Amino acid sequence: MNYLDFVTIDVETTGLNINENELIEVGIVKYKQGKLVDEFSKVIKPATRISDYVVNMTGITNQMAFDAQPFDEIADEIVSFIGDSLILGHNVPFDMGMLNSALIKTGKPALINETIDTLELIALLMPTLRSYKLSHLAKMFDISEENIHRAKDDALMTSNLYLKLVDMMRELSPEVANFLYYYVSLISWKLVDVLEGIFGDKLTKEEYPWILLFSKKVDEIHHQKEIPQTENKYKNIDLGDIFSLFKKDGIISQKLKTFEVRTAQIEMIEEAWQTLEDSKHTVIEAGTGIGKTFAYTIPAMYYALKHDDKVVISTKTKNLQEQIIDKDIPFIKKTLGIEFKSEMIKGRNNYVCMNKLAYLFTRIIDDKQYEDMKAILAIMMWLFESDYGDFTEIHNSLVTKFNNLLSSDSYSCLQGKCPFKTICFINRIKKRAKDAQLIVVNHALLFSDIFYSANIIPEYKHLVIDEAHTIEDIATGCFSRGINRKRLHEVAVKIVEQKILASHVLEESTLKVKFAELQIKGRELLNTNIDLFKHVETIFKHKEKENVFYKKSKKKLSVDQLSDEDQHILEKLLSEISEVVSELEHMLTEQSDYLKKNTDKIQFAFYKKLLLEIVYIKNDLEYLKIHKKNYVRWLEKAEYRNAKIFDLKAVPIEVGSSLQKYIFEDKDSVLLTSATLSVKSNFNYFLSRIGYLESNIKVQTHILSSPFDLEKNILMCVPQDSPQYADDKKYLESLAKYLERIIITTEGKALILFTSHKHMNEVYYLLKDALSNYKIPLLIQGKNMSDRNLITAFKQNIDSVLMGTDSFWEGIDVPGEALSHVIIVKLPFEVPTDPIVMARMESVASSGKSSFFEYVVPNAVVKFRQGFGRLIRNKEDRGSVIVLDKRVLSQGYGKRFLDSVIANKKFPKTIKELAELLVTWD
Repeated sequence: MNYLDFVTIDVETTGLNINENELIEVGIVKYKQGKLVDEFSKVIKPATRISDYVVNMTGITNQMAFDAQPFDEIADEIVSFIGDSLILGHNVPFDMGMLNSALIKTGKPALINETIDTLELIALLMPTLRSYKLSHLAKMFDISEENIHRAKDDALMTSNLYLKLVDMMRELSPEVANFLYYYVSLISWKLVDVLEGIFGDKLTKEEYPWILLFSKKVDEIHHQKEIPQTENKYKNIDLGDIFSLFKKDGIISQKLKTFEVRTAQIEMIEEAWQTLEDSKHTVIEAGTGIGKTFAYTIPAMYYALKHDDKVVISTKTKNLQEQIIDKDIPFIKKTLGIEFKSEMIKGRNNYVCMNKLAYLFTRIIDDKQYEDMKAILAIMMWLFESDYGDFTEIHNSLVTKFNNLLSSDSYSCLQGKCPFKTICFINRIKKRAKDAQLIVVNHALLFSDIFYSANIIPEYKHLVIDEAHTIEDIATGCFSRGINRKRLHEVAVKIVEQKILASHVLEESTLKVKFAELQIKGRELLNTNIDLFKHVETIFKHKEKENVFYKKSKKKLSVDQLSDEDQHILEKLLSEISEVVSELEHMLTEQSDYLKKNTDKIQFAFYKKLLLEIVYIKNDLEYLKIHKKNYVRWLEKAEYRNAKIFDLKAVPIEVGSSLQKYIFEDKDSVLLTSATLSVKSNFNYFLSRIGYLESNIKVQTHILSSPFDLEKNILMCVPQDSPQYADDKKYLESLAKYLERIIITTEGKALILFTSHKHMNEVYYLLKDALSNYKIPLLIQGKNMSDRNLITAFKQNIDSVLMGTDSFWEGIDVPGEALSHVIIVKLPFEVPTDPIVMARMESVASSGKSSFFEYVVPNAVVKFRQGFGRLIRNKEDRGSVIVLDKRVLSQGYGKRFLDSVIANKKFPKTIKELAELLVTWD
């Protein structure tokens, strides 16, 4: 096969169903020796009308199609043009599927030519691309893209893309060429003939084990040279030197066009520096626009350089981690002309485990899973070049397919016994982090690393926590205990199927008897596990009939809410499982010495990991069996992709003492910052939740106001005729009508924040048709799009409306006109029936305080401020915040919400007055 002789096909269709939809255009181009020699392009007359969507996308009108020939009149011409050529396409199974379906319907045989899919090829060669869309690839490779979504032009783009990829493959090293050729031929992928033609003399055509490619990486790691120590030129750095960077004519101003001197940023820089230099604990509320990331990162960097020390920066999300590492720190290095080492660390499950990869690779080959093999080869091509093995580096399709099978975890990690320890990504990250001056982590890793003794983060004494208002909730999740059906099932199956040790080890007679006894206990665990979660499912069925759940997406039941009989059965089953698990621990421990002497290191490491998981389960069961002080127990039901997931959890009511004991008391300096930490300029609520009020550590607090003119730029309206809340259909219908009036007035450009998924979804269906009449797109969180893509769509369509809940109160950053209005449907009080909320309210009440005013209201005020803060993201932003909860005006606690934000506050009596304000306000 000559890889430069081919035809490329592209089709336009009435839809994406190969069996039901029709062709409306076919474009084919023919190449000889890599040169275009012929073209074929025809619009086709379908039997059905072309939808407006397809007309807009392709430019093929119904009149054009009506004037064209039907497919059966041009079928022979298409078949003759293609002949026996190699066929290319971008997602060629679809193009050929549509063409062959049309041929069969006309009574002609399907084409059986060899095909090459450029979509598969680009995924193999460039697995780290974010998009494989033809238009994106054309831009990247500088390929002409005259008429996207017209068949012939798309076929030409695909041909040029293929030729670019051929050039790329010619440049591959002999090692990579032989690796690809060997495994592509092993799975009989039709690409093998193309590779043979491209690689030519590079090929040995011998077996090429994949691990050979990593041998080069091993050599690189072993021969990495230590950088010699030089005199520390930063040892005399002081606050004045840092201040000089931020002057009007300073170096940052010269390099960053949008930079402006901000008094509050200078104040925060001073506090951050003094916190580190004087070993203090400091809390700073930094308003929007201060530039707090630079205000703590630059002092932290200079402190670490000055003292040859390290500072850990912790953020709420991985997105903010990546912004600091990929954007902020490179800018700081380039602008200031200094070198320092920084490292980002995420949780283990974000990284590939090489041992799991080896196992999966072998299994796929043995089972001849050819389609999976294509994806695994793409992952291999990525990992040869990656220093991190972080799943976010590669295309989402590969992550979705293999993340759960390849991600690292502490339970299965063989640590020093692992045959891949030298190229292990976790080990490499640990080594780099040990040498780094700045380490950027997220809160979940910060807490779980301590709680589970993971030791991924190296020892440190200086900590900066951004988005600090979230740490109580995140720590609560990290410090929780729990079990679920899957966890117990997987352990039991390993024991029953005797996957613990190799068969020849189990042939030893005494051991064989012992492991037969283990099998019996494993089956007992399997059966009791089934009984336990059947009972849990039955409990939920009964409670669902009583309609006791506020949230439909994730349902929780406190153990204390159960009947005496249900509690008794639950605790009985948990005790039975605990007893079986304890016996399994004892039986496995008994064999430990023998197995250590008579098995290889890897097998013994697997055995020890199983034993460790059983110990963890045993410890978690202790928290679930009986009521433990400071813990609340609940049952949880969630649904994911039509699967029901049940959990039993024990969650700490108060985490402040643990945060103090395991983190804050151990650190020389701690800086906590966020835009929303105080309630009415008082930090007591925040400090009490994270344990500082009860600790002996002296904490300094500061409020640094936003440099933006919020009173001038924000119109806050609380209309007095908004619908009175009620959990019924009438309220939701009234709310939808009220929102419709507001959105028509604002012409979209709004974020609507809900506290209930159920209400949000119902209002969406009531609103979408009405808004479509005004050409206002309505977007909603959780339907057909990831949060990231949803926010991108909202930014790109200025007149759209976005509805969100939970994370969107604080997880959305949309500067500019697209977000000109924030509508808060209801004050964000916690769900009162949530077990952890109930337990925390009881805890506050038991100390003689008002749980509502000391816990519920402050918590809601902080979240309210977060939602309010979505509006103004830069100094040009202006707009309105509309609160549709009249309790702000009618209840005494409402003043706390009003006083917590700065804005031009108005209280229109009617929707008409509100509309006039929105139109005339300047």
